[in-house]
Amino acid sequence: MNLPRAFDIVGDIAVVNVEPDLEAAMAQKVMEQNKRVKVVVNKIGKTGGVERIQRVKVVAGEGRTETLHKENGCRFKLDLNRVFFTPRLSSERLRIAEQVGERETVVDMFSGVGPFSILIAKRRPKSEVYAVDVNEDAVSYLKDNIRLNKVDNVIALWGDVSDVCEKLGKVADRVIMNLPEGSGEFLGVVGKIAKRGCVVHFYCFLSDDELFDAGVEIIRKVFPKAKVLNKVVCGERAPGIHRVCIDFNVG
Repeated sequence: MNLPRAFDIVGDIAVVNVEPDLEAAMAQKVMEQNKRVKVVVNKIGKTGGVERIQRVKVVAGEGRTETLHKENGCRFKLDLNRVFFTPRLSSERLRIAEQVGERETVVDMFSGVGPFSILIAKRRPKSEVYAVDVNEDAVSYLKDNIRLNKVDNVIALWGDVSDVCEKLGKVADRVIMNLPEGSGEFLGVVGKIAKRGCVVHFYCFLSDDELFDAGVEIIRKVFPKAKVLNKVVCGERAPGIHRVCIDFNVG
């Protein structure tokens, strides 16, 4: 039996993606090879809905989907069946955090449980981070994680990002748009919160033959004077479909 080699580990939970008839064998293999894994879950369907949740079911170990994940010196409490989280962006989150200036105001438009926001806040204690998410459970965990990591410069905001940002006004020196499927629809919101010279980290999915022109084209429909600062491939959605971040200055 050929079992997949790749799987994610979030906290002490291994996340696999196999057919139901392979669940038991895969779970046994994972737990034998990874002693810190206490639970194995299998993905059910695709990530979906405005809250971007990937449903999972427990196939081995303790009967829970909540865990404590450690990354880049931070701790994140989360439930895989209630929030979106991927450990695959650990290096990308650090890349962004390292760019943030000491006294910047950052708006994390799709913050989830806070992996971008809290890392930035810890590394730049004089910064101010507005962390926004439409998923009420994600914001609840975000508030837990703010306390857990002892950062007082993250403001957790629950609601539709368009409505929330409308009330913020032009506060942002930097904007994080980690919503690869559909970020382009919210570029107009960036214009309402961006200070002059604001840097935006725009995520999208692009195929091999679209890199990177299609993403830049989406940006320039809203910000025709945008200056592209960097273009990074930071993962794959599927073979030939890449998760991309385009860093740009709004001009």
